[in-house]
Amino acid sequence: TVTIPVPGSTTVPSGVPLDITQDVSIVGVSSVDTSSMNVLTTSGIYEFPDRANPGKTYVGQSSNVERRLQEHRRTGRLDDLQNADVTTVSGRKFDREIAEQNRISQLGGLPGGRVSNERNPIGASREEEAARRGLRTPVPR
Repeated sequence: TVTIPVPGSTTVPSGVPLDITQDVSIVGVSSVDTSSMNVLTTSGIYEFPDRANPGKTYVGQSSNVERRLQEHRRTGRLDDLQNADVTTVSGRKFDREIAEQNRISQLGGLPGGRVSNERNPIGASREEEAARRGLRTPVPR
């Protein structure tokens, strides 16, 4: 838990960066409106129930998960940010793609699994390198 003292204030001033992936306790603050805050970005993977494909889960990756989830929300694919599960992944895009592929595979893979994704993030040409860097199972094709 991160504690941020804000003396004499009942709201967090606009522009205060908060990492919303952690539990946050702000001393002296009765409510927090995150809509106007400069929220720190999270690099990682995310998943949520896909409104465009009922009964399926969409899995994605981004260097800025919060921004990407907002995009999914604007397009109607995600109904509420609270319905998304986020896993922080350090490293580069390839590391996030490996984590994304591992999660897609856990959910049954493509095609025919419980995901709405249309393609695997790890193609056949990168599968061997991905296996050396943490890909858990062969990619279902």
